[in-house]
Amino acid sequence: MAPTLHHVKNTRSLRPLWLLEELGADYTLIDEGPDTRAIKTDAYRVINPLGKVPCFTDGPVKITESVAIIQYIADLHGGSHLTRTASDDDYGDYLQLMYFGEAGMGGYVNMLITHTALLPEAHRNPAIAKWATGEMETCLAYLDSTLGSQDHLLGAFSLADISVTYVLFLMKITRNAGGFSESVNAYFKRCTGRDAWQRACAK
Repeated sequence: MAPTLHHVKNTRSLRPLWLLEELGADYTLIDEGPDTRAIKTDAYRVINPLGKVPCFTDGPVKITESVAIIQYIADLHGGSHLTRTASDDDYGDYLQLMYFGEAGMGGYVNMLITHTALLPEAHRNPAIAKWATGEMETCLAYLDSTLGSQDHLLGAFSLADISVTYVLFLMKITRNAGGFSESVNAYFKRCTGRDAWQRACAK
């Protein structure tokens, strides 16, 4: 039986969907609708008690964290060319950057888009938005220095790019990408110009 991914447009389920398309994997996609209303229902909470996407199942295995899902898929479904192992010189960089996309950047970008786009204007807190903007500027500077003259974070395209590009995408669609350097902006265009990204977004 093919793995199954529960998906809502533009959410973190885009990470595993993109990877599945990169791999040309056999999978079942369950589109939960154009927004998050369907995943807040009791029916969906039977599938994922957190009421979130992604929710990925592979036989008896169920995973709901997007970065954990892409690591699982790559390790078990033919994505070794997008990963690193402990014997690779850049294994530490790989882990750092793959998890940085969510653990390092995710919280700041959540606060940023919540207080600049998601909440009704009357409920937004300018101080939180300013703080989150400053933190994201630090994260973007880190990405800029990491990229250097490379096309991708580790040189060749990897799971680290899938993890990080999604956060940049959130900033783009919420009009918070004004602080992108020329290098980061070019990097974002390279990653989102990939055929697999385009196919994933079309779904």
